[in-house]
Amino acid sequence: MKSTTTKSPRRQNVERSSSSSGKRRRIRVVIVDENPLCRRGLRALLGGDERFDVVGEADNGEAGLKAILEQKPDVAVLDSDLPGIGGLEMAALLKVKDGGIHPVILAHAKDEQHLNRAINLGIKGYVLRQNAESEIVDCIAVVARGEAYICSMLTAFLLRRGRRTESLERREPGLSRLTDAERRVLNRIAQGKTSKEIAAEWNISPRTVDSHRSHICEKLNLSGKNRLLQFALEHRDAFRHLD
Repeated sequence: MKSTTTKSPRRQNVERSSSSSGKRRRIRVVIVDENPLCRRGLRALLGGDERFDVVGEADNGEAGLKAILEQKPDVAVLDSDLPGIGGLEMAALLKVKDGGIHPVILAHAKDEQHLNRAINLGIKGYVLRQNAESEIVDCIAVVARGEAYICSMLTAFLLRRGRRTESLERREPGLSRLTDAERRVLNRIAQGKTSKEIAAEWNISPRTVDSHRSHICEKLNLSGKNRLLQFALEHRDAFRHLD
């Protein structure tokens, strides 16, 4: 299966508010999941709630991205392990192409690093597949309002993430001034990657990466040819959550 969609006009900003009749507009959802049973189950869950309207679905990343960009839903439910374009990669693309679409990740396992990557991408919805039946409906509703919903089973990860960030930023206050892009570059440097390797991974110019490196050094008061690399390697474990 490639994708299935329900024809609909492009979403306008005014659609996000209640209609003139006072009836609340339904939350438009696209489901992208490799497993047909999971797609069917999600559609049944959402179809039984008058708040939602499932306007499309797909079983792989490429078809899913096409369906999402065509339908312009409020929320896109993304399988974390999609064939082709993965769930996190698709969420990153959506952030660039249409920041008004809110991704919700449906994760296969309790993976702290994967959760951290999702949060660092700005993803506000994250639910474990095993908890989907009990949590996905509430998650979609909350994320559609622009708020965050992380699966209840991952609370320990969130607390640990918060403690690491607070501890590191107390020692190095300049870290709080880094942009998201600079934080990701710092993480890659901590992994021993060069500017060319980082640029190739993100399909950007090495000069752009070097610019990020320069800004990081300035904000952290680092000087010297290899000082940034030394700093990143010294704090490698603490930077894992920046991925």
